[in-house]
Amino acid sequence: MIMRNGFSFLFLARLKSYMDLEIHMIPISLKLLSSHETGGGCYAAHFNRNGELLMGCHDGIHIYSGDYDMAERTVEGNHVTSIASNGVNYLIIEHKENQRLVTKSSSNLTNLDEIFNYGFPGRNSAFLAATSKFVIACSKGSLVVYNFATNLKTMQHLDFQPKVLRFDSVENLFVTSTDGLHKYSQDDCGKLTPIWTCSEIVGAGGIAFTKCGDIVVQSYKGKQIYIISPQG
Repeated sequence: MIMRNGFSFLFLARLKSYMDLEIHMIPISLKLLSSHETGGGCYAAHFNRNGELLMGCHDGIHIYSGDYDMAERTVEGNHVTSIASNGVNYLIIEHKENQRLVTKSSSNLTNLDEIFNYGFPGRNSAFLAATSKFVIACSKGSLVVYNFATNLKTMQHLDFQPKVLRFDSVENLFVTSTDGLHKYSQDDCGKLTPIWTCSEIVGAGGIAFTKCGDIVVQSYKGKQIYIISPQG
């Protein structure tokens, strides 16, 4: 049930407090907090534990603190299209013609060191996601899985072109595509197994999670976001 007026939410909040209930509140609107000038192409955004905003841009990673319009500093890179963290390092994809470089940086973000590269024809942005054991990156009709322990990379072929990747808190992998949102589990060897696909999303793009575990997916074909339960 979605109740849209303020009285209904106030009543539910008091009921929750009185009965110690976990009531699932579904977001119904967005409010703009701030905007930032990047001076060119901007492809990715990531908040670190210090509350800094890292923006992947045409010339590297722009780092913002608070609501400042201009970046405090920039880590030089080449068309940074994705930023993730595995709790130890930042993992970054840099875009080069017909090739993608996966690089890493320590928590102080002073420089980017290449881990591996792979062929990816065309101009499409590639995205990645990371855990303490693996980093997974988008390729042409497939995913590149890199094992930190063995320094080996393998390819997992898909029936669609992956767009954006995100791991949830229990390390299930979520992938968006023109076919919708796909959820996978991953074993200790890095192999992915499909759990479910939500095909009702038109133009699935970016992925985020609510504190209740719902998945929020942005549509790049319209001005909508979709909210999907963990069960799909």
